[in-house]
Amino acid sequence: MLSNVHNFRWDIQGLRAIAVLSVVIFHINPTLLPGGYLGVDIFFVISGYLILGFIWRDLEQNKFTLSRFYSKRIYRLAPALFAMVLATSIAGYFILLPNEGVTYIESLFSTLLYFSNFYFYTQSDYFNTAMEFAPLLHTWSLSVEEQFYILFPFILLFIYKIKKESIIYLLIILGVLSLVLSQIFIHFDQNSFAFFASPTRFFQFIIGGLVSIGVQKNTFSKIVNDIFGFLGLVILGISVYFYTSYTPMPGLNAIWPSLGTALILYSGLNARYTRLFLSNPLFKWIGNASYSIYLWHWPLIEKRIRQE
Repeated sequence: MLSNVHNFRWDIQGLRAIAVLSVVIFHINPTLLPGGYLGVDIFFVISGYLILGFIWRDLEQNKFTLSRFYSKRIYRLAPALFAMVLATSIAGYFILLPNEGVTYIESLFSTLLYFSNFYFYTQSDYFNTAMEFAPLLHTWSLSVEEQFYILFPFILLFIYKIKKESIIYLLIILGVLSLVLSQIFIHFDQNSFAFFASPTRFFQFIIGGLVSIGVQKNTFSKIVNDIFGFLGLVILGISVYFYTSYTPMPGLNAIWPSLGTALILYSGLNARYTRLFLSNPLFKWIGNASYSIYLWHWPLIEKRIRQE
């Protein structure tokens, strides 16, 4: 995201707003937006676009350091997560049954150590109604992102030092391998390991990264970029409406929401109408608060479900 205030990517904040609203609506009432869980897929592509782009530009300017990168991630993500976990733990002490408390403590440690995606994989399917009573279930996607943050700086640093001119080809190879792995696991373990695991999700981050690194200059006209942006919104709209909990994910089915997000990211500042739509004041506010909204929405919804 560009630092210049005039070039700030408010369209990305709008995308974040769409992503978090989709997830929240799905968790409140899945019948309203059966594919709303795809908001997480949108977040993954956005993260790949921003993080891989940032790392590569810093490497090119000879100012990238692992310590600086990780300190910024911790400073941005950890305080809000710890606040949510603390509040949820206090509430859980009074609400959860003894056997639920043991499970919660296990999920708590896995969340704080960023491997809750693998922990929840061992518990049940994401869409299983039994998972409605797991207050930290939503942190699985944060663990996937954190595992991406841990691994990919080293991958890009290695590529840059060995053969930086091959970055696009090597990322494509990694992305294809991740996609193939995802599709294979869908057939053996539908909507479980492939859904939760980071290696089967990395191709979505890579799609965003390829847009950021591989397409340095957008030479298309504003009309063409408007078409790209509009097409991206249409693809996302169709996906979140027609996908359901029975749609095998991620695998090949994840290509469509990932592609829709990538089109919007690519058209970016050059798409007039898409940018105006995504940059409206409401989306700006929701986009800025999207991380906090995502952190708090599920514990609050889970509490309401429990009371009912």
